[in-house]
Amino acid sequence: MNLFHQNLAPGLIKKQKNGNVHHYVYYHCSRKSKAVKCKEPCIRQEVLDKQISSLLQKAVLLSEKKTLEEKMARIEQKQNDWLEPRLGQPGGAAHRAANEKVGQFSESQILVQLYNKARTYFIKNS
Repeated sequence: MNLFHQNLAPGLIKKQKNGNVHHYVYYHCSRKSKAVKCKEPCIRQEVLDKQISSLLQKAVLLSEKKTLEEKMARIEQKQNDWLEPRLGQPGGAAHRAANEKVGQFSESQILVQLYNKARTYFIKNS
């Protein structure tokens, strides 16, 4: 079923005195649906083209945004996969344990503990 009807009535061709000819193309709802009463006015082809182009551009941008978000998620996952085993405890347990220690120890005590754990890890795995 056609949703739009192209109106090419003879009155939509304009001839100027200088000989220039202009064709005006309008689209309107075909009004074939009995369920929906369309009250939208006619629309010129140029306006319709701009609206469709704008919608397509938005769709492309949304698709590119989704692709970039997926790439960022994969990079973040790779980063986490790389960092977590190196912290000594898988699954982010080291990070949670460090957060629990905040406020219980001074920064220098925490740094000394982290240094010792990292040093031990790298000595064992070198």
